[in-house]
Amino acid sequence: MVWKKSAIIVITLLLASAIYLTITCLGTSQKLTGELKKKGSQKEIAHLIKVAEKLIDEDKLDQAYHLLDKDPILQSLDPKSEAAVLILKGRTFFFRNECDKALPYYFNALEQSRSIRDSVHIGAAYYDIACVFNLVKDYDKAIKFADSITIYDKSLQSKIFIGGLKTNIYSLSRRYSKAVESGVEVLKLMKNGDEDRARRMVILSIIAESYLNLGKPEIGKPYLDQALLLAPYVDSPYDKAEIDITRAGYANSSEKYREAISYISYLIEKGVREDIVHMLSGRVYKRLSDAYAGLGFYQKAYEFEDKATKKFLNLKNEADFYAVARKDAEHYLLEKDHVIAVDKRNLLEQNKKLQTRTVVAIVLGLFIFLLAVLIALVRANYKSKNKLFEERIRSQESERLVKEQESNLSLLEAGIQGEERERERIAQELHDSVAGELMVMKLNLKSLEKQGLYTGKNQLYYQLIEQTGEIAEKIRTTAHNLMPTKLSKNGLFESIKSFLDGIRSDDIKFEGQFYGTMPRVKKQVEKIIFFVILELIQNIIKHSEALSALVQLSIDNDILAITVEDSGIGYKDAPEKNKKGLGINKIKEQVKVLEGTIDISGEKGIGTTIFIEIPLEKYKLSD
Repeated sequence: MVWKKSAIIVITLLLASAIYLTITCLGTSQKLTGELKKKGSQKEIAHLIKVAEKLIDEDKLDQAYHLLDKDPILQSLDPKSEAAVLILKGRTFFFRNECDKALPYYFNALEQSRSIRDSVHIGAAYYDIACVFNLVKDYDKAIKFADSITIYDKSLQSKIFIGGLKTNIYSLSRRYSKAVESGVEVLKLMKNGDEDRARRMVILSIIAESYLNLGKPEIGKPYLDQALLLAPYVDSPYDKAEIDITRAGYANSSEKYREAISYISYLIEKGVREDIVHMLSGRVYKRLSDAYAGLGFYQKAYEFEDKATKKFLNLKNEADFYAVARKDAEHYLLEKDHVIAVDKRNLLEQNKKLQTRTVVAIVLGLFIFLLAVLIALVRANYKSKNKLFEERIRSQESERLVKEQESNLSLLEAGIQGEERERERIAQELHDSVAGELMVMKLNLKSLEKQGLYTGKNQLYYQLIEQTGEIAEKIRTTAHNLMPTKLSKNGLFESIKSFLDGIRSDDIKFEGQFYGTMPRVKKQVEKIIFFVILELIQNIIKHSEALSALVQLSIDNDILAITVEDSGIGYKDAPEKNKKGLGINKIKEQVKVLEGTIDISGEKGIGTTIFIEIPLEKYKLSD
């Protein structure tokens, strides 16, 4: 019954949403139809804008402005096209250095673009405004406007444009290190396509000029050489003039003063546009002054130095003149922000009206949301209870395993203690009884000769006396080796080392190797490991027939690695009667209780290698 009610609610919500969307789409369609009737063909507008852009690129600024201002198709435009036209109009004045006339167009374009959130033309307007302030030497404001572009346009092409502009600004403001840093970053972003040749040449030229001004022409020379390779593909007379001035500077730095003068003479005498020479004349005169000074024509050098100084003063006066335009532009921008704020308030009022149309949908959506939350809470509660139950089961199982392991450890320890007592009894009996009786027998045999009861020279008699002594000595050695060794207070490593040092055997040479530091672990665990190693050593002594043996212990990441190897007959080749007495199954069981692993390998003539790994993390004692 609950599911039926939920289905009815969902269907009702879908129907309400469909009706709302239908009404909205019809209204939008009618609005778009009305707008299309009022405006000219978008294709024609786009074509005329491209024509105007081409005229500006060809330096036909008057024709471009006349087309943009007088063509009837461009008189009734949508905000996006209007912004594009305004930016182009501003550029017709900017390229004539009439910045005070260009700025109003740019700010008007900014207003149009913001009204429709057109990020492309917002970025273009900010870019041109930054160029204006760069031209009038208000570099801080130019940087500010350049950085503003990234808020609206984060594309790769935009990053290249902004980076190139900032590189130029840093160079003109004599922040040459930052100019180099910015220029290198732009080059990393650029591709090697034909469309980037002109921009790449400009950036390379600026980097070369910056290194020259930093007094590091040897670093900047490769950048200049790359720029010169691209120069034939560049059409802009301004950019070509820039690179010739930079070449003149490098010629001066190499003391090729006449070559420097030839580069500058080309700008003045070969028909380069007068306005370009005027814009760059400060640097032109400075290069000529340096060249003539280098040639020893100090009078001419002084004349050009004086012209350069006057040019820089004129630029300062121009900057003062444009300060008025900057204030007007800032005031204009504030007014536009006020208009935008009013538009935002109107938009908020419209949004409030729209909210009343969606109240029913919101209420229904909220109801469904609460229902979904309720279902989710029920499911979460069920999962939580189930998880707690599973955790309780896991906890009980873990406790059972811990108790079982502790029980196994206790049983092993009890078995080891019983084995120790039995070995001690057998060793004591061998040493005190059997070995003693054999020594008495040896003495009795010798007494026969002293008492004169045996006077022969039979060699067997003397061999019998010698063998009796050797057997007694071997029994003593066996008894000594059988005596249980105690785990010393100094820990496992020292106990094994002490045991190896105390082995009495002329047949087998034992070597011990110890690496790392044994952590403090439970006494039970350490004792079991100790007797596992002792059992392996006893097996070598009793059954391996080896001449040498190695016992190696190492600790790494709380894992104890035990290696016991010998040069004897090998485990696989040992007689069956010996294998039964090796106690390997008991050793495997002890290692298993400690959650370790054991690997046994042996070949005839090579011997036996036993490798054991025991994790000690869970057996460590807290400090």
